[in-house]
Amino acid sequence: MGFQKRGGKGSHVVYEKDGVEEIMTFQDRKGMAKPYQVKQMLAVIEKYRMGSENEVRHCCRLQR
Repeated sequence: MGFQKRGGKGSHVVYEKDGVEEIMTFQDRKGMAKPYQVKQMLAVIEKYRMGSENEVRHCCRLQR
């Protein structure tokens, strides 16, 4: 989806993308992001109309 890892501190990892004002921060929780972080990411994907449904599922490890 074009986000670049910017770094982070401790368990947090920060991603950003040109043209997207939001900065995405995630924590590893047993190999998955926390639920509120997934909701934030999905809101950004929807706002900027990014990716296909398959890309979104893979990125978030969602089961539908």
